[in-house]
Amino acid sequence: MPTVKKVKKNQSRPVSERRKIDFIILDTLQNFKEESDKWRQEASENLEVVKKEVQTLQQNLFEFKTSEESRIKKLEEAFPEEDLAVHRHYHELISNKEKCDANLKQNIKERLITGGLWSLLVLIGLALWEYAKTSIK
Repeated sequence: MPTVKKVKKNQSRPVSERRKIDFIILDTLQNFKEESDKWRQEASENLEVVKKEVQTLQQNLFEFKTSEESRIKKLEEAFPEEDLAVHRHYHELISNKEKCDANLKQNIKERLITGGLWSLLVLIGLALWEYAKTSIK
């Protein structure tokens, strides 16, 4: 680092030395201006890229929202009077009816089997009774 002489208040630097310092300062300022212009340009380009990306994302989001709203509307229209609760209650009723029908079928099967077995036992008993009556005569 160059050494700088301290100048007393009453003492001024020679003109050539002041010119050198002025050129150094001017050169430094010029370099700083060029660098800041370059940074500003890069920032501006990056900002444009980000703006375009945000616009694309906003457009995609809007399209998605629109399609989802349309899909939901179609689903709602599929139900009577667009009432989801009534539709659910209807399905619960159908489910309960199916359970009752299954229970009824099971009960009918059990009674048929039980009745069939009793009928078979009665037939076997009658056959044995007839056999016994004919054997005893």
